[in-house]
Amino acid sequence: MTKTQYYAAASIDGFIADRDNGLDWLMQFGFEEFTADYEAFIADVGVVVMGSRTYAWLLAEGSPWGYSEQAAWVLTSRKLPPIEGGTAIRFAAGDIAELHAEWVAAAGDKNIWIVGGGEVAAQVADAGLLDEIFSPRCPWCSGRERRCCRYRATQARSSSRARRSSRAAR
Repeated sequence: MTKTQYYAAASIDGFIADRDNGLDWLMQFGFEEFTADYEAFIADVGVVVMGSRTYAWLLAEGSPWGYSEQAAWVLTSRKLPPIEGGTAIRFAAGDIAELHAEWVAAAGDKNIWIVGGGEVAAQVADAGLLDEIFSPRCPWCSGRERRCCRYRATQARSSSRARRSSRAAR
């Protein structure tokens, strides 16, 4: 069964990016410790979904598209330029539940990864469609930066799917 998952590293106080949407704080830790877990995770991902800010950040980084094995959706209402190697990216806007049905169909027997900042993850959680949250914690305390996955607690309490998500984050 396809799961919708949010996977994002966070500081110990729950932040995923600095005030300028930067990840320098995270890059100082390297990726060696997380490589095996990430490779196992991405092997089960059939669809990646991100918002326009995450996509713009990837464009600004200048790296080639890292998700050539997955179908991809970028949620945006504006026209964005293509990224090197990103030949199968769909730019879309609309109802999250309707889009989610498309993602599930495209994922086949694999999972859906909500990539990047917490805005899209929050929308998916608000719709009761987020199954799991993976958030490796890094030994850094940010203060006040960009929070991870802000979603409405009232809907989270009423949704068994969101309750599973909350338990996965603990």
